[in-house]
Amino acid sequence: MTIPAVQAAAIGDTVVMHVSVKNFSSVTGIGLNINYDPAVATFAGIANTYAGVSFGVNSATSGVVKMAWVDLTGSASVSISSGVLVDLKFKYKGGSGAVGFTTSDCSLSNSSGSISGVTYQNGSIFPGTSTTPTLTIPAVQAAAIGDTGCYACQC
Repeated sequence: MTIPAVQAAAIGDTVVMHVSVKNFSSVTGIGLNINYDPAVATFAGIANTYAGVSFGVNSATSGVVKMAWVDLTGSASVSISSGVLVDLKFKYKGGSGAVGFTTSDCSLSNSSGSISGVTYQNGSIFPGTSTTPTLTIPAVQAAAIGDTGCYACQC
């Protein structure tokens, strides 16, 4: 299970982080505890949840998002060979910070019980590169004392 490193374009932008999975086979329960730096971003919700999965989300604690889903019917397990499970949305405040799984509080299960050996890869949010406009006023030589020069600005 992977959260990527994502570059934010500007302060105030919404950053979308795809939680990707591989080799999901007949998963019937998912419990995720994801932490982030509240000085860098604010949790803004989830989107694009994989078909058949409806996460309950608790983000009452700043810096922590808890998500859970369970197949209560016993017939709606999820199998994803490789793809996006859910998108996490954050409002970017500035700076850099980790976004990652608290693995001791994450779990996957199938009809036989808990799935072990899950690999979790953490990501981050970091600032984008900005291009600052430059104003250049070139040097101009006057022909004689009292003459005026013409300045051409190059932006």
